[in-house]
Amino acid sequence: MTSLPGEPDNIRKSLNDKTYWITLLRPRTVNNPLMIDYMMQWPSIRKLLVRLLDLIGMIFDWFYQILNKINDDFIYGGMLLEIDSNGHIIQCIYQTNNQLAWASEISEIPSDKNSNQQRKLYIGSFRPGYPIRKIIL
Repeated sequence: MTSLPGEPDNIRKSLNDKTYWITLLRPRTVNNPLMIDYMMQWPSIRKLLVRLLDLIGMIFDWFYQILNKINDDFIYGGMLLEIDSNGHIIQCIYQTNNQLAWASEISEIPSDKNSNQQRKLYIGSFRPGYPIRKIIL
């Protein structure tokens, strides 16, 4: 898959063994583009900025805790994708609040015997402060 609307972090098979779930960090839409979307027009400037940012990152590495707090302020929601084996999107869950912020793990679990229509997803994160969350579809 190309041109995903965010940064893919993980992929898991769904319970039906026919589709997959993908977690996306920093989802973007037409109304909420990222700076990289604007910079795609100028590859030379983009390359220069990436190298400059890498240098700045090495210099300020010891500010790790402060930079993490600043980074949290730029996370707006999260996105989950269910895709088939050909890469076609079956379902998209996008939230602009922080309920799905920093989603990096996803696992579909069997639902209760009484509700065959219901699907349960557990969402995890590599970041402290973002506990395991459950979504019922």
